Order: sequence, then C-alpha cells, then structure tokens
Amino acid sequence: MRVFRNALIASLVFSASFAALPVLAQPKPSATDDRAVSQFWNVYRTLTSECGGAAWTLWQSNSYERWRSGKSPVLSMHYSARFYQTLPPAPQALPEPTRAQAAEAMKKANDILKTSAPEFSTLADYINAKDFKDDKYKKGDEINTRLVAAGKACFDVSQEMENIFTAYAEKRAPDLVSASSNKPAAQQRLSDWQMARDLSNELAKGTKADLAALDTKTKALSEMVEKRLADPALAASSFYRDLNKDVAVEMRKTVREIKEKPKLLQEYGEQRPRNRFVYLRSQINAGGGRNLLDEISK
Repeated sequence: MRVFRNALIASLVFSASFAALPVLAQPKPSATDDRAVSQFWNVYRTLTSECGGAAWTLWQSNSYERWRSGKSPVLSMHYSARFYQTLPPAPQALPEPTRAQAAEAMKKANDILKTSAPEFSTLADYINAKDFKDDKYKKGDEINTRLVAAGKACFDVSQEMENIFTAYAEKRAPDLVSASSNKPAAQQRLSDWQMARDLSNELAKGTKADLAALDTKTKALSEMVEKRLADPALAASSFYRDLNKDVAVEMRKTVREIKEKPKLLQEYGEQRPRNRFVYLRSQINAGGGRNLLDEISK
C-alpha cells in the first residue's frame, strides 16, 4: 500500500509527502478460505473508506473555486489518499456474482485513488509556484475539474461497494445462523439487523423519506437496542453497541432536528459525501452487516 498526503494550508503554502507501506501479503495456497475472505474484505473496506474520504475532499469540500473567484483569501485543503500497488485476488470461496462485482468495484476505487493523488500534487505545485499568473488559471481550472470528477466518481464507487457488501451479508448471514452453535442468539441478531435495514430503506428515499415513518422506525429500533443491551449476555456486543451509538442515538437526534426545522429533510436527504442519511445508511448496512457476520460466525 502507498500513502499519499498533501496539505494545502494557505493560499500559497503547500506541503507534501509520500510514504510506502509494506506490500499486502497475498494469501498462500495453504491459507484457509476464511482467512482469504477476511483479508479480502479488510482491503475492500479500506478502499471503500478511502474513496469516501476522497469524495469529501475533492468534491464536497473542495474550496478551489471559492479561492479562484476571490471569495476566499485562503485555499485550505488536506488530502490523504491510500491505495494499493497490488490488490489481493478475489477468493474463490466468495459466491458469484459477489466475487466479480467486489473485485471490479475495488479495482475502480483503487485506480481513482492512484490517479487523483498525483493530480492533487500537480495542482498544489502549480499554485505554490504562482504559475496561475502565467496562464490566467487555465491549467489549475483543468486539473481541479478532473479532481472534482474524481471525487464524484469516488462517491459513486463507495456507495456501490457498500451495496455489494450489504447484499453479500444478507446472503451469507442465514448460512452462518444455520451453522451457529447458538442458533436462537444468531437468529435474533439477524432479525434485529433486518429491522435496522427497514429503517435504512426509508433513509434511502433521501429527500422523499417520510418523517412519520422515520420516527416510528427509529422508536422501534431504539426500544429494541435498549432491551438487548440491558441483557448482561449482550452488553459487550459490538453489533448492539454500535447499532445504539451510531444509529439509534443519531436517528433520534436527526428526527428531532427535522421536526424542529422541516427544511433539514432536504439537506440531510441529499446524496452527497458525509450527508446525514448517507452516513446513517452506511452505519446500518456496511457497519451493521460486518458486526453481524463477525458475531454470528463465532
């Protein structure tokens, strides 16, 4: 893996560094299927997160245009992109079409990150050298246009990657429940995740989400999580702890804020990096799905 970090901390002040990390070890032929699958999903999650971060920096919070038009005297951007020189092969143990879809999406994310890192560095050098005075911002505008496009592409890919993993978790979970040494507990977790997924489906409607439905589903989820965490046997469960902290608590706050200011539904529902509904769906689908599989596979 290679780490790229660039920080533009003032209008004409820039610092950059590259750091090479150890190349990811490839699964050996003797490695178990479970180990290969686990390693693959770890890399997959890293790239999903990195693409989400790139979407935020290069698109959503990109301040080049404000600086370029004179609306801001300071151009402050920090970009840290991690990508792999070599991606692990998708394990044969993964079912199709998940295997092919995940490998393709992971490659797309990695390629975008590889390309955007030097582009950002070139833009920073251009600004730091004041080369924009020679061509009236022509090169800078062209590079920034490509960076914004990369940010938008990264957002789309990160959403695609989360959807692929969520679909995998939905198919994999029943098999793990059947093989569990404690089927009632495993089935309960699966049912509870499905309840949370019902809330996620309402959030997926974005600006068209029904506030009354969000309120009802949030209350039901909160009551369920509170009941589970009150059980000593489940108090240490990452699945329920995160479902409470990252979803139930945040949803109660979100519903309350929208009730007080109805216009916030439009703001929170927009499909953009780190927007409220996007974040909450990620915590339910990818985060909840990961915790679910981890706990019911033990």
